[in-house]
Amino acid sequence: MGRAMSVSAFHAVLETYHEEFARARCARTDPDQRPPDMRMRSDGPTTGRFLNLLVRGYQRPVILELGTSYGYCGLWLAEAAAAVDGRLITMDLDPEKTEFARVRAEQAGLDDVIDYWTGDALAMITDLEDKLDLVFISLRPDLLVEALEALLPRLKAGALVVADHKLDPLGTSGQRYAAALRATPGFTSVMLPLGAGVELSRYDPGISGEKPHPTDHGAPRPTERRPRP
Repeated sequence: MGRAMSVSAFHAVLETYHEEFARARCARTDPDQRPPDMRMRSDGPTTGRFLNLLVRGYQRPVILELGTSYGYCGLWLAEAAAAVDGRLITMDLDPEKTEFARVRAEQAGLDDVIDYWTGDALAMITDLEDKLDLVFISLRPDLLVEALEALLPRLKAGALVVADHKLDPLGTSGQRYAAALRATPGFTSVMLPLGAGVELSRYDPGISGEKPHPTDHGAPRPTERRPRP
């Protein structure tokens, strides 16, 4: 049975985020002139609910978030983790963002579900003790392949990997990540039209990888029906 928590507190904090995101969209620049990577950005409630639903399919999952940012998606992950006795480990290089996310999680009553790690996420993956059930990658697009390589030894059979913030899924970084998935035995993937593009992948080390789609070149075609005389 999941941990007790205040649903109203969770939704109140989400509403605070949504108000801040709306103000940020209306403003052309941030008041304090922070560089673009320091501005509050959101994957939006659709991506958040999607992550929440994925987590709820587990029992006692270990979840990893690469890229805490300001804690919005982490809150969705943590709310579901609390419901299924799981826990979330979230990593970010920026201590300011980590502290911001921690305060919001406390306000939502979810801070006991989350472990905050500050530092180089790709380097810290090797310090993980437990195998992972689900990973949410919210890093710069050019870091996706490195993240995948670092994660591979830490994934449980059947683990899900969700890669987001691929600002140009069909660009160089997106193509490199898709190629890396196809080249790694055990991964099957689908691109979903959420936010800037979300790649959902499942890791099953016992299978050989992506199978050709029936419409691929060389695959059998459906038998054509001839019109009746």
